[in-house]
Amino acid sequence: MRRAYVAGLVHAYTATRQKSTGFCPHILMFGRHPRLAIDAFLALPTDSLQSEYKRKLQDGLRFVYDKAQ
Repeated sequence: MRRAYVAGLVHAYTATRQKSTGFCPHILMFGRHPRLAIDAFLALPTDSLQSEYKRKLQDGLRFVYDKAQ
C-alpha cells in the first residue's frame, strides 16, 4: 500500500462508528465529531472560544465514556 493513502485511511477509520462502543474513535478521543473536508468546503463554523471548547470537550467525553461502558 502506498503511504499516500495511509492518512486518508486512518481518518476514515477514526471517523467511522465502531460496533463495539457505538461511537467513532475520534469522539472518544476528542469529545466531538471530526471536522470533515465537506465542513471546511461549506465553511461551517467551528468553536472559537477556548473556555467554551473546554466545557464542551469535558461534557462530550463524559457522555461518550459513560455510553461506551
